[in-house]
Amino acid sequence: MPQSLSLAIDIICASLQLNRPELDVTASTPLMGAFPDFNSLTIMSIVNAIEEQLGCEIEDEELTAELFESFGTVATFIDSKMS
Repeated sequence: MPQSLSLAIDIICASLQLNRPELDVTASTPLMGAFPDFNSLTIMSIVNAIEEQLGCEIEDEELTAELFESFGTVATFIDSKMS
């Protein structure tokens, strides 16, 4: 599993207060509409965690609905911030 996907899963599960070992998550696992607790507060929690973990700053313009379509789209975003 790529490092960015593993980090995305860890961050998202923590933000949604999900038990990662119990989840069967892949890059294609959807986010928006798939988890009842996935809302704007969850998004801000994910963004804050990415900024803290990677020591980066995420601009408002970078936050699009497409970014939060799936675990994989978040992982791709993380990958872009890691480079």
